[in-house]
Amino acid sequence: MWNQWRATGKKETWFLPLALVCTVVFEISVVWKYPTLRDPLSIAIGILTLLALICLLFVQKLNAPGKRGISIIAIMAGVLALVAAPTAWA
Repeated sequence: MWNQWRATGKKETWFLPLALVCTVVFEISVVWKYPTLRDPLSIAIGILTLLALICLLFVQKLNAPGKRGISIIAIMAGVLALVAAPTAWA
């Protein structure tokens, strides 16, 4: 998925952001069933994912040759958002 995202001008470019959004929607739907953790986790997951998506889409449209570093940071923020709920439950 990473290699497809790095390719420019293809439909497969959108698989990584779409997978991130779908996974976060599912995770928020699971978190929403627990009232004590609902608000802080949903907000944290939503904000981190939104920042990661904005960075990913901005870097993709930028088409800069050195976009790999910013992209890795954005993906790490997305993964951090996905790991927030399991970390809170642990």
